[in-house]
Amino acid sequence: MRIMKKTLLFPILVIIIIFSGCFSNEEKIPLNDEINKKINDYVAEHSQLVLDEIVDSWEFVLIDTAYHTMSALEKLGISNSDMLQDIPYEDEVIVLAFICDDKVVTYTLINSFDEQASSLLDEYVYQLSGKTYPKGTVFEKKT
Repeated sequence: MRIMKKTLLFPILVIIIIFSGCFSNEEKIPLNDEINKKINDYVAEHSQLVLDEIVDSWEFVLIDTAYHTMSALEKLGISNSDMLQDIPYEDEVIVLAFICDDKVVTYTLINSFDEQASSLLDEYVYQLSGKTYPKGTVFEKKT
């Protein structure tokens, strides 16, 4: 009788584990490389960057290193910060997380080999403050 209970319990636990991920209320937020391409194209033609012209439906953007982004989002109280995926923990990676209604709506990565965009955004990265920038912010390269 005891062996029968154990053999019955194992398949039930497996089924619970398999289906527990299927009923999540929120989906993972995929990396949006299209934003990265649009930023590089925009910066190639302009001396400044206006993110309003590249991404719709956001209120604030967090610009930070790959290492600090998750803790900055948690500190800001972003409810879906654990839904971001594919952030490589590498030096010279800048994360732009676009936020609306206390949730990340999309994000992209700027790598150091994207010279034009990274040179424009470098000064905003190593502040480790969790500071966000509102829509309408004009990012200019300091000379």
